[in-house]
Amino acid sequence: SVKMINNSKPVHKLMARGKKTFKKTDRPGKAYVQNRIIYTYSSIALVVLLIILLVVMFYPDRNASPGAEYEKDIARRLGLDFKRQGELTFLTAGGDTLVTIEIEVADDDVKRQIGMMFREKMKEHQGMFFIFPVQEIRSFWMRNTLIPLDMIFVNRENEIVTIRKNTTPQSEISYFSSQPALYVIEVNAGFTDKFQINSGDRIIWQRFQ
Repeated sequence: SVKMINNSKPVHKLMARGKKTFKKTDRPGKAYVQNRIIYTYSSIALVVLLIILLVVMFYPDRNASPGAEYEKDIARRLGLDFKRQGELTFLTAGGDTLVTIEIEVADDDVKRQIGMMFREKMKEHQGMFFIFPVQEIRSFWMRNTLIPLDMIFVNRENEIVTIRKNTTPQSEISYFSSQPALYVIEVNAGFTDKFQINSGDRIIWQRFQ
């Protein structure tokens, strides 16, 4: 038999009702849950931010686009003085000699990247000679380059295809070749006008051992 209290409802039904009421009162409110979620995500975001700051401070990414100080350090290691590593002669399309210059050769990624950066002068009959592994449309800029230059783009047949004259020092404007080029020569601004070097002219060059 079931014991009755005050001749009303059974005890087990009262206990069940009390249990249900207890659960409702003990459950966290919606605002409390939302606040806990916000707090948790804010803490995670703060930790991630601190980790990123530490990585940037102590482990700089050298594969990213390097800044001026990094490029200047490389330029100093390569040397800021001109190195005579070969000779290059400009010829008319008919084969007449226009002028001969000494060249410094840039034939790997680092040397091509730095080029004439941070150099304060170059003699008239000197130039930087860039050699690339494949022929394609070329683009040069003047970032960290202190003197104005003439850029001469040459194809694999040693024919001048494009000349960009009097480029602006320390500019990030891109100077493109109008046709695919395998070589690029940088000389002082005004050099091509002075020696009447034009597109369609040719070059011959040799590298010293």
